[in-house]
Amino acid sequence: MNNLLPFEKEERKILIKKEESTNPAYGKRPQERTVEELLNSSVICLNKPEGPTSHQVADFVKQILKVEKVGHGGTLVY
Repeated sequence: MNNLLPFEKEERKILIKKEESTNPAYGKRPQERTVEELLNSSVICLNKPEGPTSHQVADFVKQILKVEKVGHGGTLVY
């Protein structure tokens, strides 16, 4: 199967400059993080229903997750 983009002349290759491992003292694997840690550094993709404003939906999320800070951004499509 040809996975080339129109401007590409040959297949793409993965370039690995150097194999390296991470010191476990400086972090965790995502599956080892607590729910609180995940929520403090995460993005939630939400398809806002018609009706409530983006601000209202952000407030709903804030109340449901019991967090202090919630923001919103994105494109409104009609």
